[in-house]
Amino acid sequence: MDRRAVILTVFCGYLFTDMLIRHMPLDWRYLLVAAIVGAGAYLVVWKRAAWPIPMKSALTIYLLGMWITAALSVSVELSAYQFLLVAIYVLTYLVVLGLAMVWMPGVFLDGLRNASWVLIVAVAFITLYSAATGGGLRAPAANVLAALFNLLLLSTLADLFVERPGNARVVWLIAAFALVFVTASRGGWLGLTAGLLVLAARRWERLSDYWSRARPFFFPTIVALVAFAAVWQIASDGHSTRRDFWTMAAAITIRYPYTGSGPGTFNLFWSQLYPPPFWQAMHAHSIMFNTAAEQGLLGLLALAVIAVAVLRAAWRDDGLLAAVVAFGVHNLVDSLDKAPAVMIVLAVLLGSRLAQHEFVAEAHPTTG
Repeated sequence: MDRRAVILTVFCGYLFTDMLIRHMPLDWRYLLVAAIVGAGAYLVVWKRAAWPIPMKSALTIYLLGMWITAALSVSVELSAYQFLLVAIYVLTYLVVLGLAMVWMPGVFLDGLRNASWVLIVAVAFITLYSAATGGGLRAPAANVLAALFNLLLLSTLADLFVERPGNARVVWLIAAFALVFVTASRGGWLGLTAGLLVLAARRWERLSDYWSRARPFFFPTIVALVAFAAVWQIASDGHSTRRDFWTMAAAITIRYPYTGSGPGTFNLFWSQLYPPPFWQAMHAHSIMFNTAAEQGLLGLLALAVIAVAVLRAAWRDDGLLAAVVAFGVHNLVDSLDKAPAVMIVLAVLLGSRLAQHEFVAEAHPTTG
């Protein structure tokens, strides 16, 4: 294994472990900021590197929109924390973009996959223990796990069209698909389906023979599954349903239509209506509803700008495009921008995959 992949494996393994058990001796934010500063110094001082920055304008607009809504928040302290998290994600993207221009870009995905075995083993143990004891134990942070592995799965699957996978990668793919299945995350399944459809459409020539046999059954099955999931979600009872979250988010949006109540403040309103011991919702379980509630019209416009920029930047990379589509579709029924582990993985994938195309362009410039 490349020594750079070893470093990334250890670092990402720590972050993934922190995601599972929630409390570590060293706060992951300090570790991540230290890593960003160190990697930035390595690039600027030792490598004296300069690199293009895709999506620079869109990222600036998004950060500016979040800063304005945080400054006008009903709780500046909570919103400042959310702004810090977003700034860390953007810095991670920028540093990975630079590192991937001087390293081989593929080591980042290798490191993420290797580190993800921590999660695969942990979820396998939980699932087997639950089955053996007859309990109903579910993998922790199920939606987060599904979203994270969707990003890695789709990026890896796209590479299979370019190179033949080794046995270790095949085993990882099987284990990763199994993990997404056992999370029982309906949003995760929906996102993975959308990503696979995008990947299939982009690799149509290679898949056309299989498609001609499956086509009569495909769309009726997908429509039936999506309709069933939507009705089940909306009609189900209990305070953990999306219907309650979205109703609360709509009420907050009506009260604060332009700049929202402030990033990270959804729970302030939820806890007023459902005080403990009810389950406390930290977000509206939909990036659209949550952004509308916490950042209003300004936040929705900034979100649209960054979404379009990401899709345009990812268009040249089939795996990255499928991964961000899966992330976006899953986000319709969840707020994955509130999950640090998922956002860090997304930032690493964006930085490394976009740099890969810049790397190729430098090595093989076009002549005209």
